[in-house]
Amino acid sequence: MSKGFQHNQIFKIVSMKDKTVIEAISGSASNSNNPPVVAKKWSNAQSQKFKALLVRPGEFRLSSLLDESMSLAWDCEPSDRLLFQSAWENRPFQTWFAEEIHPNSKICVIRPNADSQMCLRNMGVGNQISLVEENLGDVNQHWKLESKY
Repeated sequence: MSKGFQHNQIFKIVSMKDKTVIEAISGSASNSNNPPVVAKKWSNAQSQKFKALLVRPGEFRLSSLLDESMSLAWDCEPSDRLLFQSAWENRPFQTWFAEEIHPNSKICVIRPNADSQMCLRNMGVGNQISLVEENLGDVNQHWKLESKY
């Protein structure tokens, strides 16, 4: 069984709390407002599918299929801890890894490589995904990586 992200794989990322998925809100690399990444109900939209691109061993850039040029990547400012998209510049909070909670479950916590004590948390439908301190007892931090949907 596969573990975590894999190079060139396309993933649907599902919250184990409420079965919402991670969705990239429409935007462009020239948009200075950095479009947010939120939790939404699955609609099979391109904005809900993410391509993992290997940057370095174990570190992945995640880009929405909505952005055909793959010029945007997940990003986070440590000060506000909210997930957004920004122009790919190989900054510390632009590379991510997924770590399985239970072997072969595909249920993971998703962490920035810049701070392995933090992970993504679902803040509810329509709300921006947040970066929080890890608490494996919090199901809002549990994500299922689906590569076939």
